[in-house]
Amino acid sequence: MTTLRVEVPATILLGGGALGLALDRPLTLDARITSVGDPMEGDETAGAAYRAFPSEALPGACFTVTQNLPACLGDVTARSVAGLAAAAVAVEAKDAQKALFQSAALCVGDIVRAASAVYGGVMTAFRVGEAVYSTPIANHLALDVVLVIPSEPRHPSSTPFEHARLAYLVGSLIWGRWDQLKDALSAPQDLDPAIGSLVGAARAATPYGATVADGMVVAFTPRGDTGAVTAAVTARAANLTCEIQVIETTVRGAGVTVKNLDEAPAGA
Repeated sequence: MTTLRVEVPATILLGGGALGLALDRPLTLDARITSVGDPMEGDETAGAAYRAFPSEALPGACFTVTQNLPACLGDVTARSVAGLAAAAVAVEAKDAQKALFQSAALCVGDIVRAASAVYGGVMTAFRVGEAVYSTPIANHLALDVVLVIPSEPRHPSSTPFEHARLAYLVGSLIWGRWDQLKDALSAPQDLDPAIGSLVGAARAATPYGATVADGMVVAFTPRGDTGAVTAAVTARAANLTCEIQVIETTVRGAGVTVKNLDEAPAGA
């Protein structure tokens, strides 16, 4: 029996869903791999994805999520990718990361979110028939992220993007022009007044801008400077009697990772 610890980054969608961004707030899942013919037990989403991995000799497994994610940060996607990653390791798949993404593209509803969960950083992806394609846009971004999650989302899940604005956003990310993000990011005009006020407070507190994505406010800040945005949106929410959850995080350069808990540490 082998126990694997799988970490999958939280993900959000930007650019009207064209870009996936991995965040350094992972879902953690322990997979206990047993023998071929044994049953699948534990988390159903991870188990279903595990069974979907293309292999004729999948061993049994038991899945336990030890740290989950809010739904708006891709919890279901992360569980699916975790199950697939455990399967890839269990059968010692060749070119495992590519096989993992191709399987995730079938199991996960949003291929862009799947790509960012598998590879990390900022990704884009698309499909043509049964073929799937992905490419990195940027990695190791020198900025932090503040997520403002309302207790009752009352606004669009994503922001429509014009093609030119999307290209401007992609260029700003590739070239590290964080100062241009404020111009590249926008928010819908028909926001709930409370959410619109929170976006305004966030934008006023950071030089890098804020937008609405995946049912929450997403603000970008210089490294180590999330406090100003957190203070601004917390004060605004108190004035609006609006309940929110604030998460300070950063961009995660790595995608899903798998660690064998039964292997002795190096030098032991």
